[in-house]
This record gives sequence, C-alpha cells and structure tokens, in this order.
Amino acid sequence: MNMIIREAEERDILAISKLYVENWHITYEGIVPKAYLDGVTQESAYNKWTNYIDDDIKKVFVAYGGEALLGIAACKKDLEISNCLCLDVLHVDKRYRKQGAGTALIEANKEYMKSLGYDKLRISIICDNEYAKNFYAKLGAEHFKYYDVDFKGENVTCEKLLIDINKQKTL
Repeated sequence: MNMIIREAEERDILAISKLYVENWHITYEGIVPKAYLDGVTQESAYNKWTNYIDDDIKKVFVAYGGEALLGIAACKKDLEISNCLCLDVLHVDKRYRKQGAGTALIEANKEYMKSLGYDKLRISIICDNEYAKNFYAKLGAEHFKYYDVDFKGENVTCEKLLIDINKQKTL
C-alpha cells in the first residue's frame, strides 16, 4: 500500500476525531468503564484534536493511503522523564492494521524527537490491552512503571513503557 506520513493539519481534524472515537470504543470496550467511553464522543474528540493541533508544543502525525486515513500518532514533551517525548496517542484504523501504518507513525515520531534532541520515547498503555503491549515490545519498548488511572470512578491499571532510541531494535 502506498502510504504518506505527514504532520496533521486543520483539514484532518474531522477524520482524526472519527478514527479516535471509533478506536476508543472498539479497543477499550470491557476494559474501561462504559460511563467513560460514553464521554468519548465526536464533539469531545473534535475539541481535543483542534486544541492539540493548535498547540505548538504538541505534534500530530497522520498516515494516509490515498484518501483514507490509516492512522494517527500524537506526541508531546514528557513531564516526568528527562529528555523524553511522550507518545500520547497511536490509533490505526482496524481495517489497516498489520500493514505498517503504526510502525511508520512511530518512525515519524522518532525522527521528530531526534530533531529536538530527545533520546527516549514514553508510551502509556492500559494493561489489559495485550495487542498494544506486544506491538510496542516488538519495537523495543521496556517496562518503566505501573500506575492507576481513574476512569469515571473506576481505577484501571496502566503501564508506562520506554523506548531508548540509542538501543532500539531495528525495525
């Protein structure tokens, strides 16, 4: 598949929002409380991504195959770990998974972080998301720590992973 990775623009926000909402509901049903998922709406996602793209400190990359949005990746400076960028979001449309879009988006983030002088990439996953854990492990991510997140009154255990690009596995 011919794929283009580029920085997101305002014209992408609607498609990004749609993918974000769909993936949250598909991926996290039964993992996070329904009350939280009910709040992940097209309107809330549109507002989130409009603010994200307008923020100079954050970066959003999109992967397109023709006119189809294959996936998105968003990153920002990590506030806990020095010299580290946080991969805040990675979502790939379920129809295009295992076709290289996720890996290509991670590579775009790595190039961006290198240009800023960062040498670590931090990823947070919900512990019950085995698909994500296995994907990041293949990219060289290692356990950093566990922590709990309150999703509408219910604690969900999450894990922070780190990729050190100086010793990262070759893709």
